[in-house]
Amino acid sequence: MTLNELRGYYDSYEKNLAKEFYTPLFRSANVVDRVSCYFSSKALALYATGLEEFAHRPGTRYRLIISEDIDKDDFDAIQRGERNLEESDHFLAERLREDLTLAEKTSLEMLVELISTGIVEIKIALVNDGLFHYKWAYVEGPDNERMVMLGSNNETEAAIRKNYESFDFRPYYESDNFKENFEMMWQDKKPGMIIKS
Repeated sequence: MTLNELRGYYDSYEKNLAKEFYTPLFRSANVVDRVSCYFSSKALALYATGLEEFAHRPGTRYRLIISEDIDKDDFDAIQRGERNLEESDHFLAERLREDLTLAEKTSLEMLVELISTGIVEIKIALVNDGLFHYKWAYVEGPDNERMVMLGSNNETEAAIRKNYESFDFRPYYESDNFKENFEMMWQDKKPGMIIKS
């Protein structure tokens, strides 16, 4: 499946978002740069089969920028994964990526493994006043396919399973500047906010 085949409007009351969008998205994408106000590792468990295929392809990358409003268990799992990645060498991380199986792991174990292998990277956004509330994604696939996801959805189990959420997944246009905007945030160069590991 190509990313363009996922193009369309998604509504959580009409569709099973994990099955009809997230799992095929990760099966088709090479790069996912996601900005989400809220994050929960439980979301990853909902589309674990897609993430497992994503993880086994060389060079795939899933980067998230989230708000500081995060569950302590998820925060601790992120820190454990980052420590594991720092302590292992690049060759070992690549071997772990090849052998990664997610199906029987808890959502927290899955998050630790994905960060430990360098597949997932997470940074936290702080703003001077209020809450970091962006919600979008820039996605790249094979053959320079580029798409963008825009809407109300967060990267949480509730957003995927329970809440009324909607978003569009459409081709990326140069005038969108989502790719550049994400890189500025990732490098902590976006005025009005601080982005930290």
